[in-house]
Amino acid sequence: MTRWERWASKKTLEQNKTPLSFGCNGVDSYQGFVRVDCRDWSTDIRPDPNGGYSPYNIPIDSRFVPNNMLINGDFGRGRFVENENWSRISYSSTMHWSLVRDNPNSSNIFDRNHHLAMSCSTCLGNAVYQDVQRGSIPVGSILKFGGTVWSDKVGEMTITLFLRDASGAIKQRKDLVLNTGPRKQKFSSKITLTDNTVTNFRYTLYPATANTIFRADNLWLVRGP
Repeated sequence: MTRWERWASKKTLEQNKTPLSFGCNGVDSYQGFVRVDCRDWSTDIRPDPNGGYSPYNIPIDSRFVPNNMLINGDFGRGRFVENENWSRISYSSTMHWSLVRDNPNSSNIFDRNHHLAMSCSTCLGNAVYQDVQRGSIPVGSILKFGGTVWSDKVGEMTITLFLRDASGAIKQRKDLVLNTGPRKQKFSSKITLTDNTVTNFRYTLYPATANTIFRADNLWLVRGP
């Protein structure tokens, strides 16, 4: 079930305000509160359609999902502004990137998912990344990261989580080398924070195969148990 509701106290509502029942079943009034708005996508969701449910169909801004420290990690906003959340490094050649739809010509609602596409003519050091502040995460915490990647032809990509200090020096890192192809694959890894001088994390995607379009979606970084 995927559902969003907004409730308000009867004391704060306008006179004669009635609970909103349309579009959502269940209780709409409880202990002095009433439901004034709701969204229910449950009837639109199919189990694992086409290899995974498209987050585009649930328009909840990723900034309101506190578990994932990456902003717009699913690219579900349908917009992409350089350095707003994601940035790129064009080291050995231009790091080409764009936000695309899985099936841009389809009218099917389940084909409206957005993902990141990237490529480079020479890929030594080229990358797409996002920086995340450590905040109050204590030493000893486990950081888990993952996502989904694929490419238009066989290639290689490295996913690296850097743990850096305030000067940008790398204090810890975790590398995950992936062999990619047209079939989508989910990946995940983890690292334990042991250095208290770390102030930020850099989630980085390194395409390693030249002239190959790599694709990424549903990227995440969380503090694990």
